[in-house]
Order: sequence, then C-alpha cells, then structure tokens
Amino acid sequence: MSEDRTELDLGPCCCCGKAQDGTVRTLVMLPFEAPRGTVGWGCVQCHAPMRGANAIVCDECIDQHGGDLPRWLKWIQGGEYPKDKIRVPLNGFERVPFDHNLELHPEVA
Repeated sequence: MSEDRTELDLGPCCCCGKAQDGTVRTLVMLPFEAPRGTVGWGCVQCHAPMRGANAIVCDECIDQHGGDLPRWLKWIQGGEYPKDKIRVPLNGFERVPFDHNLELHPEVA
C-alpha cells in the first residue's frame, strides 16, 4: 500500500531564511503577542487566547541553536496562519508580554 504524503510548506525559516525544503517544520512558541491579525498559540487549560507569537524554524537551526534559539531569530510568523508563509521582522517589533497563566497549570508547580 502506498502512502500519499504532501509536504507541509510553512515558508522560510524565521532564523536563517532558508526556503522550504521539507525541514522548515518546527513551530516555536514565543512569550509575546503575535502581530495583529495572526492566529498564534494559545492554551485551553489556562484559557490563553490564540495570540501568542510563533517562529517557524528549520531542523538545522534547531540543531545549531537549540535553547538559545530566540536570540538568533530574525523574523516571526505573520499572516493569519503559518500556511500563509508571511514573515514579520523581529527587529523593531513591539514585544507585548504573553504567556500561560501558571496559576491554572498545577502540573508546573
């Protein structure tokens, strides 16, 4: 039985700018609000609305920068959804804090 797999194209890497080659597939949740009109990350447990900013990063940048990745980001997701492949420059972007309400996350206490 053959499997029909379509690559998900999320646009260029928000870190290095590499065009989609099948490895730009990791969404990184960031602790500030997404650009206006973007559906970002949210949380059903603590009721955070879908306003958190995302970066979409290639495997190579994840391997190279790991936990220090936010320091290397040049863009964040823009547009309504990741599939829109729009990037917004991070330089000069106003970072309005956005995060989980940890009072409603007893698993981290």
